[in-house]
Amino acid sequence: MPLRFTGKSANSGKAVLSAAIYYLSRRPYTACELEAKLSARGADPRHVEEALAALKERGWLDEEKLAEAHIYHRSVNSLRGPFCVRRELLLRGLDRELTESALARWYDEEAERRAVNLFLDKELRRAPIAPDEEKAWDKLRRKLAGRGFSLSLIDECLSLRKDVSI
Repeated sequence: MPLRFTGKSANSGKAVLSAAIYYLSRRPYTACELEAKLSARGADPRHVEEALAALKERGWLDEEKLAEAHIYHRSVNSLRGPFCVRRELLLRGLDRELTESALARWYDEEAERRAVNLFLDKELRRAPIAPDEEKAWDKLRRKLAGRGFSLSLIDECLSLRKDVSI
């Protein structure tokens, strides 16, 4: 349902708030994303700010909960590391301080190690790699780095896997 704000009554504060609630009923948005979406549809900036304030006051626009849910989904379901998740949250318009505090609650070295090992289990079960196949191990290293894991942890986990696969 493309919402457009044209005419006096359509661009009222009530209409903008209704549109914002409609968008939030579909998926979680950051304040920045919601503001951009409403503004792109022609909403008056003053009404957008009022709607965002009302949504925050009611607890319907909670960026801390959004960050927690995003981190949970990306770390558990998608096996993404903290560097990748941090970039995604910042691109969605979340505050750096909020992003860092949420990441600190979710990612410690052990959680990151578990995610790397789960990913390695999945990949090596699908296509086992001999210890002397350096190109294949390098490709796996690049995959993990692209998923946002720290290189030191990747190297540590890969070296353990090479030793085990002998």
